[in-house]
Amino acid sequence: MEYEIKENMNNQIYKGIGTGLQGFYKVAIVDGSTSEVKWQQEEWKKNLILNQGMEQVYSSAIVDLMKYGICGQGSRPNNIDSSTSQITQSGATVFLNVRTGLTDFTSSGGTTYPAVVQIGDVIQYSDNSESRVTAVTNGFNLQVTPSYTFTNGKGFVIWKTSQAGLESEVSRAGTGIVGTQYLVGAGNCGSTDSTVVGNVRTHRRTYDFAVESIQTTYNEVGVGWATSLASTVFSRILLDSPIIIDSGYRLRLVYDLQTTWNPASASYKTASIGGWPVLPSTNTIGSESIQVFLTSTVQVSDGASITSTALLDPYFTSDSSGTPVSIGMFASPTTTVLQTFGSAAARDTNGAYTTTMTKTAYVVLSSFVDKTGTLSVSQINRSDIRSVGFGRYSSGASLTPYSATDQGFCFLFNQSQTKDSSQTLSFTFRTTWSRILE
Repeated sequence: MEYEIKENMNNQIYKGIGTGLQGFYKVAIVDGSTSEVKWQQEEWKKNLILNQGMEQVYSSAIVDLMKYGICGQGSRPNNIDSSTSQITQSGATVFLNVRTGLTDFTSSGGTTYPAVVQIGDVIQYSDNSESRVTAVTNGFNLQVTPSYTFTNGKGFVIWKTSQAGLESEVSRAGTGIVGTQYLVGAGNCGSTDSTVVGNVRTHRRTYDFAVESIQTTYNEVGVGWATSLASTVFSRILLDSPIIIDSGYRLRLVYDLQTTWNPASASYKTASIGGWPVLPSTNTIGSESIQVFLTSTVQVSDGASITSTALLDPYFTSDSSGTPVSIGMFASPTTTVLQTFGSAAARDTNGAYTTTMTKTAYVVLSSFVDKTGTLSVSQINRSDIRSVGFGRYSSGASLTPYSATDQGFCFLFNQSQTKDSSQTLSFTFRTTWSRILE
């Protein structure tokens, strides 16, 4: 018999493991010879994370999503406001019932988009709730997810999350691209944790683009995970006003990717486990929390990605950038309470762990991944199992999933659970991710 602990949830971050993503940027003009800053943007502004960027979270370390800076000359908007138009909604169907501003969903609306609304765009309502467009039925009706119902008209904004890349890309900057570089050192590259909210980690890179040989104007910037192709753009930014770079100067882009991780404290729930509880246990109630804050990070000295610590990143199952590291599931009779965010209690006494876990294939636009580990018939045959979770494993670096330094996530049962020698024990953990719109 196989037991399974599995999170059944949507893309919210209040159950299971979740991370919210949002980006911020500044631009500057820098002398190509002296590195003197001629002009710099004063305030941080936000970006739009594209659908293709959200999809890539499944496959790349979070810090690799922003490995390259991108600049371009396109001017298409990132969003289209409904003006005085309003919509109503019945379940999954949206109806444009007031057409005094935006007249329909299918015309170009005076933009460079073929239609005001396209599949994959996000409708943000005036109350800040959101739905993703799954079909454009006609000029006045859309199919969306999730479903809502309201008969009083609401204003709305159409976020063009379906767009691929910049409108008119010119160049990229980053490791390996001739004439460009990261501006490194503290304050320019690195990963920092909030001193106010401990579960917020911000990754920063500063990109210096190539020195211009002629005066050049840029209207859009972004970041991505590869050296080329519109399909590798994580986020796009339409500048408030064009930035003009004279000959001999270069464009500088500073980009922060802020990540918020949950649960950051013990979260009470009932685990859904086939075959459990076994008497004398009468329930599978417990609490869960992230323990050691193990994510990918940006190195201060050179802007490189550190991925051997990327345990919580949705993409992670293993890393071979140095000594091989993998994700492993554990079970233990340890009853020690869950520790405060960023720390863990060792759960090794009489425990057992796997050295690998598998992850499910990705479902398009689902923004979640399930990772599963299985203990064999010979492991953890006890009637006092209280802790399950996952952590880092490495034989070369002596890392064990249930240790106090490598334990990333733990679920603590209120009552003891039982496994015998005829059974395997399988646990599936879900990680979701979401974006905060511009």
